[in-house]
Amino acid sequence: MHYGWHQIAFERDIGEQLTPIATKLPLIALRTRKGIRVFDAICPHRGAHLGFGGCADGNVIVCPFHGRRVGLGVECETGYRVKEYKTLTIGGMIFICLSEQHDHGFQTMMREIDLDHFFVAGFSMAARVPAELVVENGFDSTHFGPVHKIRNEPEFTLLPSRHGEFGIQGTFLLPSSPWHQSLQEHQLVAVPYMALAYSPGIVLSRMGGEHPYWVITTATPLTDKECTIRLSIAVPASADGTPPSEDGCAYLLRQSRAGLEKDLVIWENMRSDWPSHFAKEDVGVIEFRKYLQHMSGSACE
Repeated sequence: MHYGWHQIAFERDIGEQLTPIATKLPLIALRTRKGIRVFDAICPHRGAHLGFGGCADGNVIVCPFHGRRVGLGVECETGYRVKEYKTLTIGGMIFICLSEQHDHGFQTMMREIDLDHFFVAGFSMAARVPAELVVENGFDSTHFGPVHKIRNEPEFTLLPSRHGEFGIQGTFLLPSSPWHQSLQEHQLVAVPYMALAYSPGIVLSRMGGEHPYWVITTATPLTDKECTIRLSIAVPASADGTPPSEDGCAYLLRQSRAGLEKDLVIWENMRSDWPSHFAKEDVGVIEFRKYLQHMSGSACE
Protein backbone atom coordinates (compact mmCIF):
# COMPACT_ATOMS: atom_id res chain seq x y z
CA MET A 1 0.00 0.00 0.00
CA HIS A 2 2.43 2.62 -1.26
CA TYR A 3 0.96 4.03 -4.45
CA GLY A 4 -2.23 4.64 -6.38
CA TRP A 5 -5.83 4.81 -5.24
CA HIS A 6 -7.36 2.75 -2.42
CA GLN A 7 -10.83 2.61 -0.91
CA ILE A 8 -10.45 3.09 2.81
CA ALA A 9 -14.09 3.07 3.94
CA PHE A 10 -17.71 3.63 3.09
CA GLU A 11 -18.98 7.09 3.98
CA ARG A 12 -21.39 5.50 6.46
CA ASP A 13 -18.38 4.20 8.45
CA ILE A 14 -17.12 7.68 9.34
CA GLY A 15 -18.35 9.13 12.63
CA GLU A 16 -18.77 12.74 13.64
CA GLN A 17 -15.47 12.71 15.54
CA LEU A 18 -12.04 11.43 14.50
CA THR A 19 -12.41 7.95 13.00
CA PRO A 20 -9.50 5.47 12.91
CA ILE A 21 -9.23 3.68 9.58
CA ALA A 22 -8.06 0.07 9.54
CA THR A 23 -5.46 -0.29 6.78
CA LYS A 24 -1.82 -1.33 6.57
CA LEU A 25 -1.07 2.40 6.66
CA PRO A 26 -2.49 3.90 9.90
CA LEU A 27 -5.01 6.59 8.94
CA ILE A 28 -7.65 8.81 10.48
CA ALA A 29 -10.67 10.42 8.85
CA LEU A 30 -12.37 13.63 9.89
CA ARG A 31 -15.73 15.05 8.81
CA THR A 32 -15.54 18.76 8.03
CA ARG A 33 -17.78 21.34 6.38
CA LYS A 34 -15.77 20.80 3.19
CA GLY A 35 -16.15 17.03 3.26
CA ILE A 36 -14.21 14.09 4.66
CA ARG A 37 -10.46 14.61 5.07
CA VAL A 38 -7.93 11.82 5.63
CA PHE A 39 -4.56 12.01 7.38
CA ASP A 40 -1.72 9.89 8.70
CA ALA A 41 -2.73 8.67 12.15
CA ILE A 42 0.59 8.47 13.98
CA CYS A 43 1.63 11.37 16.22
CA PRO A 44 5.11 12.59 15.20
CA HIS A 45 6.02 13.24 18.84
CA ARG A 46 6.02 9.69 20.28
CA GLY A 47 4.02 7.50 17.89
CA ALA A 48 0.59 7.46 19.54
CA HIS A 49 -2.37 6.66 17.28
CA LEU A 50 -4.34 9.90 17.07
CA GLY A 51 -7.57 8.11 16.18
CA PHE A 52 -7.89 6.56 19.63
CA GLY A 53 -8.62 9.37 22.04
CA GLY A 54 -7.35 12.26 19.94
CA CYS A 55 -9.46 15.39 19.79
CA ALA A 56 -9.91 17.69 16.78
CA ASP A 57 -9.58 21.38 17.59
CA GLY A 58 -9.97 23.43 14.43
CA ASN A 59 -7.11 22.54 12.11
CA VAL A 60 -5.14 20.61 14.75
CA ILE A 61 -5.47 17.36 16.68
CA VAL A 62 -4.68 17.18 20.36
CA CYS A 63 -2.75 13.96 20.95
CA PRO A 64 -4.26 11.67 23.62
CA PHE A 65 -0.81 10.64 24.95
CA HIS A 66 0.94 13.90 25.83
CA GLY A 67 -1.54 16.56 24.75
CA ARG A 68 0.71 17.83 21.97
CA ARG A 69 -1.05 19.79 19.24
CA VAL A 70 -0.52 18.33 15.78
CA GLY A 71 -1.35 20.25 12.61
CA LEU A 72 -3.69 18.69 10.07
CA GLY A 73 -1.71 18.82 6.85
CA VAL A 74 0.27 21.89 7.89
CA GLU A 75 2.57 22.63 10.81
CA CYS A 76 1.04 24.30 13.81
CA GLU A 77 2.71 26.26 16.62
CA THR A 78 4.35 23.10 17.99
CA GLY A 79 6.05 22.30 14.68
CA TYR A 80 4.20 18.99 14.41
CA ARG A 81 1.93 17.94 11.57
CA VAL A 82 0.46 14.82 9.93
CA LYS A 83 0.25 14.34 6.18
CA GLU A 84 -3.09 14.87 4.43
CA TYR A 85 -4.09 12.66 1.48
CA LYS A 86 -6.00 13.52 -1.67
CA THR A 87 -9.51 12.17 -1.12
CA LEU A 88 -12.42 11.26 -3.39
CA THR A 89 -15.83 10.76 -1.81
CA ILE A 90 -18.37 9.53 -4.35
CA GLY A 91 -21.37 7.24 -4.28
CA GLY A 92 -20.96 6.61 -0.55
CA MET A 93 -17.38 5.38 -1.04
CA ILE A 94 -14.19 7.05 0.24
CA PHE A 95 -10.95 6.72 -1.69
CA ILE A 96 -7.49 8.15 -1.10
CA CYS A 97 -4.63 8.60 -3.54
CA LEU A 98 -1.20 7.77 -2.13
CA SER A 99 0.73 9.11 -5.12
CA GLU A 100 -0.37 11.77 -7.61
CA GLN A 101 1.64 10.20 -10.46
CA HIS A 102 -0.49 7.06 -10.15
CA ASP A 103 -3.93 8.62 -10.54
CA HIS A 104 -4.26 6.77 -13.87
CA GLY A 105 -7.56 8.49 -14.66
CA PHE A 106 -9.46 6.85 -11.80
CA GLN A 107 -11.03 10.05 -10.48
CA THR A 108 -12.09 11.09 -13.98
CA MET A 109 -13.58 7.66 -14.68
CA MET A 110 -15.61 7.61 -11.48
CA ARG A 111 -17.00 11.07 -12.21
CA GLU A 112 -17.90 9.97 -15.75
CA ILE A 113 -19.82 7.00 -14.38
CA ASP A 114 -21.54 9.28 -11.88
CA LEU A 115 -23.00 11.43 -14.67
CA ASP A 116 -25.60 8.86 -15.74
CA HIS A 117 -25.44 6.06 -13.16
CA PHE A 118 -26.62 5.59 -9.60
CA PHE A 119 -23.99 4.26 -7.22
CA VAL A 120 -25.09 1.76 -4.60
CA ALA A 121 -22.59 1.44 -1.74
CA GLY A 122 -22.36 -2.26 -1.06
CA PHE A 123 -20.67 -4.46 1.53
CA SER A 124 -17.34 -5.27 3.18
CA MET A 125 -15.65 -8.65 3.67
CA ALA A 126 -12.53 -9.65 5.57
CA ALA A 127 -10.12 -11.82 3.60
CA ARG A 128 -6.93 -13.60 4.63
CA VAL A 129 -5.32 -13.00 1.24
CA PRO A 130 -3.06 -10.35 -0.34
CA ALA A 131 -5.12 -7.46 -1.69
CA GLU A 132 -3.69 -7.69 -5.21
CA LEU A 133 -4.94 -11.29 -5.53
CA VAL A 134 -8.52 -10.03 -5.22
CA VAL A 135 -8.07 -7.48 -8.01
CA GLU A 136 -6.13 -9.94 -10.17
CA ASN A 137 -9.17 -12.21 -10.13
CA GLY A 138 -11.00 -9.87 -12.51
CA PHE A 139 -8.41 -10.67 -15.20
CA ASP A 140 -8.27 -14.46 -14.67
CA SER A 141 -10.34 -15.70 -17.62
CA THR A 142 -10.09 -19.43 -16.90
CA HIS A 143 -11.49 -19.30 -13.35
CA PHE A 144 -14.90 -17.90 -14.31
CA GLY A 145 -16.21 -21.24 -15.58
CA PRO A 146 -15.13 -23.58 -12.76
CA VAL A 147 -15.85 -21.15 -9.92
CA HIS A 148 -18.71 -18.96 -11.22
CA LYS A 149 -20.33 -21.30 -13.79
CA ILE A 150 -19.84 -19.02 -16.78
CA ARG A 151 -20.84 -21.18 -19.76
CA ASN A 152 -17.79 -20.35 -21.86
CA GLU A 153 -14.08 -19.71 -21.35
CA PRO A 154 -13.83 -16.06 -22.39
CA GLU A 155 -10.92 -15.00 -24.53
CA PHE A 156 -9.55 -11.81 -23.03
CA THR A 157 -7.84 -9.17 -25.14
CA LEU A 158 -5.86 -6.25 -23.79
CA LEU A 159 -7.31 -2.74 -24.06
CA PRO A 160 -5.22 0.30 -24.97
CA SER A 161 -4.56 2.43 -21.89
CA ARG A 162 -5.92 6.00 -21.86
CA HIS A 163 -4.39 7.31 -18.66
CA GLY A 164 -2.19 4.51 -17.32
CA GLU A 165 -4.91 2.07 -16.25
CA PHE A 166 -4.76 -1.64 -17.16
CA GLY A 167 -7.70 -3.13 -19.02
CA ILE A 168 -9.04 -6.24 -20.72
CA GLN A 169 -12.24 -7.14 -22.52
CA GLY A 170 -14.06 -10.33 -23.45
CA THR A 171 -17.54 -11.87 -23.58
CA PHE A 172 -19.31 -14.02 -21.00
CA LEU A 173 -21.99 -16.53 -21.92
CA LEU A 174 -24.38 -16.44 -18.95
CA PRO A 175 -27.60 -18.21 -18.03
CA SER A 176 -30.62 -15.95 -17.71
CA SER A 177 -31.30 -14.44 -14.32
CA PRO A 178 -33.76 -12.09 -12.61
CA TRP A 179 -31.53 -9.23 -13.80
CA HIS A 180 -32.31 -10.16 -17.44
CA GLN A 181 -36.05 -9.84 -16.97
CA SER A 182 -37.09 -10.19 -20.60
CA LEU A 183 -35.30 -13.51 -21.16
CA GLN A 184 -36.83 -16.94 -20.83
CA GLU A 185 -35.63 -19.28 -18.09
CA HIS A 186 -32.51 -21.26 -19.04
CA GLN A 187 -31.84 -18.99 -22.02
CA LEU A 188 -28.20 -17.99 -22.47
CA VAL A 189 -27.11 -14.43 -23.05
CA ALA A 190 -23.79 -13.07 -24.36
CA VAL A 191 -22.61 -10.30 -22.03
CA PRO A 192 -19.65 -8.07 -22.98
CA TYR A 193 -17.20 -7.83 -20.08
CA MET A 194 -14.57 -5.20 -19.42
CA ALA A 195 -12.25 -4.86 -16.41
CA LEU A 196 -10.09 -1.82 -15.61
CA ALA A 197 -7.47 -1.77 -12.83
CA TYR A 198 -6.25 1.56 -11.49
CA SER A 199 -4.03 0.32 -8.68
CA PRO A 200 -3.17 -2.94 -6.88
CA GLY A 201 -6.40 -2.47 -4.93
CA ILE A 202 -9.11 -1.30 -7.36
CA VAL A 203 -10.80 -2.90 -10.36
CA LEU A 204 -13.87 -1.55 -12.16
CA SER A 205 -15.76 -4.26 -14.06
CA ARG A 206 -18.48 -3.49 -16.59
CA MET A 207 -21.11 -6.03 -17.53
CA GLY A 208 -22.53 -4.77 -20.82
CA GLY A 209 -25.39 -5.69 -23.12
CA GLU A 210 -29.04 -4.69 -22.76
CA HIS A 211 -28.84 -4.55 -18.96
CA PRO A 212 -25.43 -3.03 -18.18
CA TYR A 213 -23.93 -2.16 -14.83
CA TRP A 214 -20.55 -1.55 -13.19
CA VAL A 215 -19.03 -3.45 -10.26
CA ILE A 216 -16.49 -1.53 -8.14
CA THR A 217 -14.33 -4.07 -6.32
CA THR A 218 -11.63 -2.85 -3.96
CA ALA A 219 -9.17 -4.63 -1.68
CA THR A 220 -7.32 -2.60 0.92
CA PRO A 221 -4.34 -4.20 2.70
CA LEU A 222 -4.40 -4.71 6.46
CA THR A 223 -1.14 -6.69 6.33
CA ASP A 224 0.81 -8.31 3.50
CA LYS A 225 -1.56 -11.31 3.73
CA GLU A 226 -4.85 -9.78 4.87
CA CYS A 227 -7.19 -7.24 3.34
CA THR A 228 -10.66 -5.75 3.49
CA ILE A 229 -12.73 -6.31 0.35
CA ARG A 230 -15.42 -3.76 -0.46
CA LEU A 231 -17.84 -4.11 -3.34
CA SER A 232 -20.34 -1.61 -4.73
CA ILE A 233 -22.26 -1.26 -7.98
CA ALA A 234 -23.24 1.52 -10.38
CA VAL A 235 -26.44 1.05 -12.37
CA PRO A 236 -27.65 3.31 -15.20
CA ALA A 237 -30.57 5.59 -14.59
CA SER A 238 -33.81 4.66 -16.32
CA ALA A 239 -34.93 6.50 -19.47
CA ASP A 240 -36.73 9.14 -17.41
CA GLY A 241 -33.78 9.58 -15.05
CA THR A 242 -35.29 7.74 -12.10
CA PRO A 243 -33.20 5.42 -9.92
CA PRO A 244 -32.93 1.72 -10.76
CA SER A 245 -35.02 -0.91 -9.04
CA GLU A 246 -34.03 -1.49 -5.41
CA ASP A 247 -34.81 -5.17 -5.80
CA GLY A 248 -32.60 -5.39 -8.87
CA CYS A 249 -29.69 -3.70 -7.11
CA ALA A 250 -30.12 -5.93 -4.06
CA TYR A 251 -30.03 -8.97 -6.35
CA LEU A 252 -26.76 -7.83 -7.97
CA LEU A 253 -25.15 -7.28 -4.57
CA ARG A 254 -26.31 -10.68 -3.30
CA GLN A 255 -24.90 -12.38 -6.37
CA SER A 256 -21.63 -10.46 -6.04
CA ARG A 257 -21.25 -11.47 -2.40
CA ALA A 258 -21.97 -15.11 -3.24
CA GLY A 259 -19.34 -14.97 -5.99
CA LEU A 260 -16.71 -13.54 -3.66
CA GLU A 261 -17.49 -16.16 -1.04
CA LYS A 262 -16.75 -18.85 -3.62
CA ASP A 263 -13.49 -17.13 -4.52
CA LEU A 264 -12.50 -16.87 -0.85
CA VAL A 265 -12.63 -20.63 -0.40
CA ILE A 266 -10.01 -20.93 -3.15
CA TRP A 267 -7.88 -17.90 -2.21
CA GLU A 268 -7.57 -18.67 1.48
CA ASN A 269 -6.37 -22.20 0.79
CA MET A 270 -3.91 -21.38 -1.98
CA ARG A 271 -0.16 -21.81 -1.61
CA SER A 272 1.18 -18.43 -2.66
CA ASP A 273 4.75 -19.74 -2.42
CA TRP A 274 4.03 -22.54 -4.92
CA PRO A 275 5.55 -22.00 -8.39
CA SER A 276 3.06 -21.07 -11.13
CA HIS A 277 3.15 -22.62 -14.60
CA PHE A 278 1.16 -20.21 -16.75
CA ALA A 279 -0.61 -21.13 -20.00
CA LYS A 280 -1.37 -18.80 -22.91
CA GLU A 281 -4.94 -18.45 -21.62
CA ASP A 282 -3.54 -16.70 -18.53
CA VAL A 283 -2.62 -13.58 -20.51
CA GLY A 284 -4.82 -11.33 -18.35
CA VAL A 285 -3.11 -12.40 -15.11
CA ILE A 286 0.37 -12.30 -16.64
CA GLU A 287 -0.08 -8.79 -18.01
CA PHE A 288 -1.73 -7.55 -14.81
CA ARG A 289 1.28 -8.68 -12.80
CA LYS A 290 3.58 -6.89 -15.24
CA TYR A 291 1.43 -3.79 -14.75
CA LEU A 292 1.88 -3.95 -10.97
CA GLN A 293 5.63 -4.42 -11.35
CA HIS A 294 5.77 -1.35 -13.56
CA MET A 295 3.75 0.69 -11.05
CA SER A 296 5.94 -0.48 -8.19
CA GLY A 297 9.12 0.39 -10.08
CA SER A 298 7.94 3.87 -11.01
CA ALA A 299 6.83 4.49 -7.41
CA CYS A 300 10.41 3.84 -6.25
CA GLU A 301 12.00 6.19 -8.77
